[in-house]
Amino acid sequence: MNEKAREIFRRLGVYEHLGMAYHSLRSIRGRHLWQELKFRFGPAPDNWPIPPSRLIFLAIGHGWPATYWQSGKLLADAMERQLEQSGVHFADFTQVLDLGCGCGRLLRHLPALTKAALHGCDYNPRHISWCQHHLPFAQFTRNSLLPPLPYPDHSFDFIYMRSVFTHLTRESQLAWLGEIHRVLQPGGILLFTTQGELFAANLAAAQAAIYRNTGFVENHGGKEGSNAYGTFQTSDFTLSELGKGFAPMGFWPGQANENQRQDTYIWRNR
Repeated sequence: MNEKAREIFRRLGVYEHLGMAYHSLRSIRGRHLWQELKFRFGPAPDNWPIPPSRLIFLAIGHGWPATYWQSGKLLADAMERQLEQSGVHFADFTQVLDLGCGCGRLLRHLPALTKAALHGCDYNPRHISWCQHHLPFAQFTRNSLLPPLPYPDHSFDFIYMRSVFTHLTRESQLAWLGEIHRVLQPGGILLFTTQGELFAANLAAAQAAIYRNTGFVENHGGKEGSNAYGTFQTSDFTLSELGKGFAPMGFWPGQANENQRQDTYIWRNR
């Protein structure tokens, strides 16, 4: 679906439904269809409810429930490994925040990994409402597109943000890092992801030139914060421009698979 078609459907108010159908049909493989239907009409392995397909679409770009659950499990396991490679463990944490939690794709897997108190926040009210009604193991709060967060200073010892900076301007990223510095405990851990080299390979020539020259480029395909708005940044830019107040602990460049394409950073709050 090209951008012109997306814009027409947005103006008609039907993009969410047509886009979900289009991308879901485009991504499904016949041998997986039965599994997807089993997840939709049966219990998930963790026994927590599966969100409606329209919420899954807003979070990951298609509406398939089994892929939603399985990709969340893979990402949670990868996060555990990356923390351990950085010298920290889920058992070390007492207060964890999923900033940009969506409909709980990662957070629903954390009770199996940690006994910490779990919190989630997101600027989409539909995601937060669904989580509040269906995932009682965590506390959920709505935030705005920009800071502040509704938490006191030094509330958390671990904050993670997956696919959040990927939809924010440089100015917004800096604002959020300042707010994270406030609510993260001294010595607390931040994990976040960006769209780096794997994504830059698909940029148009003009955008690719900006990316190479400045380390950062925006794709104005929609409103900031939406899936249609993308930002791409090099690891050098991210460290030099955003790293003030944090000590880098680990970096994992994106891999050529569906769930690990984004660059991952782990920093410690100074």
